[in-house]
This record gives sequence, structure tokens and C-alpha cells, in this order.
Amino acid sequence: MNQNDIFADTFNGIAVTGNLIRIDLATLAPDTGGQGNQPRFESRQRLIMPIDGFLRAFALCEDVMKKLMVAGIVTQRGTETAVAAVPAAAPVAAVEEKKGTKPSSPNFN
Repeated sequence: MNQNDIFADTFNGIAVTGNLIRIDLATLAPDTGGQGNQPRFESRQRLIMPIDGFLRAFALCEDVMKKLMVAGIVTQRGTETAVAAVPAAAPVAAVEEKKGTKPSSPNFN
């Protein structure tokens, strides 16, 4: 299988058009003006999926979020979610160690 990895720092916007969800993927763009402006997010690509596919993806994200919370990697305070200071390789390992199994998504080996 030929797989292309896509990196995004965040979603820059989500729009519903008919039966499709359009998600703008954004990356942090450096300040090029040279006037000390803060870097900003720029939309680089768009993910388009049917609503039922979005709902399945949302359910997977909820499951991962619950696992991250159980592992102590993410904490919730009110309506705000904070990420704990954890080495980059730790999240998956911590979730697997806590759960005892690998993630059930076909996207993980």
C-alpha cells in the first residue's frame, strides 16, 4: 500500500456543505514580515468526507481522548483541555501500557 503522510498542527476550520464535512488542515507559519509578529496558522490542505465518515472518525477521536486521559497525558479542567508534558514517544506507549492492548484502529500496526 502506498501511503502519504500529512502533517497538520490543527484544524483551521470545519464547514458542512450538503452531506460533506470540509476540514481545513493548518500548519504554523513563521512570521516573514520581520516585525516581530507572532507565527500564525495557515490552511494548507483540506480534508473532505461524508457526514457518516466524519461521525466514525469523531468516535475514534473520542476513544483516543479517553485513553489519553486515563493515561494522564491529557487532563480536563472545566471546558479546557491541557496536555501534560510528556516525551513525544510516550503517548502511544502510555496508552498501550495502561490499556494492555494496541489501539484497535486499522491505521495502527
